[in-house]
Amino acid sequence: MNNFSIVEIVRKTFKAYKNNYPILMLAVAIYSGVWTLAPLIDPLSYVSIGSSSDELLQKGTNPQDFVKKIETIKSGIEEQTNSRMLVSWIIWILLYLVSLFLQLGLVKMCLEAVNKGKTKLSVLFSQKDTFGSVVLAAFLLAIGLLGTFFAIALPIGFFADTFSLDSMTTAVVGLIGCALILLIFVPFFFVRWSIVDKKITAIEGLLYSWKLVKSQFKKVLLFFILFIPLMSFCIKFLEGLFTPILKFIPIIGVARFALPYYCASILTIPLVMLTMACVYSNLISEN
Repeated sequence: MNNFSIVEIVRKTFKAYKNNYPILMLAVAIYSGVWTLAPLIDPLSYVSIGSSSDELLQKGTNPQDFVKKIETIKSGIEEQTNSRMLVSWIIWILLYLVSLFLQLGLVKMCLEAVNKGKTKLSVLFSQKDTFGSVVLAAFLLAIGLLGTFFAIALPIGFFADTFSLDSMTTAVVGLIGCALILLIFVPFFFVRWSIVDKKITAIEGLLYSWKLVKSQFKKVLLFFILFIPLMSFCIKFLEGLFTPILKFIPIIGVARFALPYYCASILTIPLVMLTMACVYSNLISEN
């Protein structure tokens, strides 16, 4: 596989990044902004423990009164949480769908950046025709993942209970099960890329992704094993770097926790997406 080499992928990635980084960073800022704003509009973020919490620190509080106040606060939190749970779920589902739509636009932008050299911001909002197919493919994969998980987890649990395995052995067996799930679903990693690129249906996308990866499965798996931890480290490193800097900026309390990740993602997600585009394009050239 001559085209599928780390050096070639890195070279193509940074070339595409250099030619398109202002547009891609702006697109990622819009995409990541959806999740950064999420805590601000989630009603569960504003659950209050009530004014009675101030009285808990008063001296001379009777232990029985203290317990009653704790129970009152707990009841108040549960009441607020239950009343806002449905709205919170609706908000998060809508945010997921919006972010998925924008993610498909990012996929298309990165494919254009790698294959054509340039892309435009308007492409970010251009994937309404492929959205339904991707949602269906994601649903089918989720069902398959859950089925595979239970097919592996239930025998492991039964085996561990029957033979009274210690926690360490059970954990090792569980990791083996997770590795098997990973091996099964790696060939379907490029389903979204396939649907966006080829304008095909969900089933065709699943089959096309399988076809692309199966002939180079070992190299693709090795690449992701090396690449994903590296990019995760970079994101966490940048997030930790931005955290002490941003603490001096007056921000709404809930958003303070999300803003460092938002800043880190603007720098790293374009590289991640462009790398995936390079891998996908190289797989196509080899098939």
